[in-house]
Amino acid sequence: MRGHVALLSKKITYTNSEWREFENEIRGQVASLNKKFEDLNKEQKRLNKLLRSVLKLLSANITEKGQGQGQTAPHVSSSQEINVEG
Repeated sequence: MRGHVALLSKKITYTNSEWREFENEIRGQVASLNKKFEDLNKEQKRLNKLLRSVLKLLSANITEKGQGQGQTAPHVSSSQEINVEG
């Protein structure tokens, strides 16, 4: 714990040129991260568009498979059923 206290109490000084260099380095890193975020956002939009296309194709495929297989019987409520015992 004493090491931490000693580090906190130690005064660190920078020259103006060192500070400007540090600021420029940070700005460069921020710009790089912003570019990466923009690229990720573009890729996410592209993948979302692709996913929507795949879902549309799957939906169309399911609809086509449902056609031509005969129709289902109309719904008959229990009060309309004819009871045939044989």
